[in-house]
Amino acid sequence: AFWPFIPTGKDGARDNAEELELKAKLEHELPIEQDLSRWFGMFDAPL
Repeated sequence: AFWPFIPTGKDGARDNAEELELKAKLEHELPIEQDLSRWFGMFDAPL
């Protein structure tokens, strides 16, 4: 499942409002993880 991840660039903070807005826009196109506690931040993930 997909979950939005939008870092703010400040000390590992995330923009939760933007993440939820993106979820609302994409949930009809992608399988979105419904359990918000499983929306883990992907900080420093290798590209």
